[in-house]
Amino acid sequence: MSDTIEQQLDEMLHKASVSFVRNMLRTDADLAEFKAIDEDVSGKQEQMNLLYTEEYYTRVDEVRKRLYDEAAQANLDHPAPPGGGNDRVGFIETEAHRRVRQAHANDMQGVRDEGQQAFEDLLGRAQRRNQTKGMAVDAFLRASERRSGEDRRTIRHSQD
Repeated sequence: MSDTIEQQLDEMLHKASVSFVRNMLRTDADLAEFKAIDEDVSGKQEQMNLLYTEEYYTRVDEVRKRLYDEAAQANLDHPAPPGGGNDRVGFIETEAHRRVRQAHANDMQGVRDEGQQAFEDLLGRAQRRNQTKGMAVDAFLRASERRSGEDRRTIRHSQD
């Protein structure tokens, strides 16, 4: 399993929050908007994964060239430590692969964050709409409140 615990927790919390939003939506329009947002995010992520697999080695080559250029500009006036060797090539290759993978992970997280923000906005609008519907019912219940039993039958006089 290549995911770290942090990534697994992030995925689990994302799924839980999406499930919460879906359960809080009541109208067909809200559910349709939820589905559209979910499909949009899924489509973007699939497209990014496809491009990532197709262009992986091209991206690694670009990063590798950039790292070689940075290493060539470095002016090291001190000798290498004994026993350290000169394995800059292996380091640059590994670092290029790591940076490409990290850039892809950051892009995927950005798409997920945009989708999460859209879900939160949708939930906020739905909750505001649901609160205003309940306000009229509460006002009616307060206005039509009736006392029970003896309280209802007594005549109240003003206290002058």
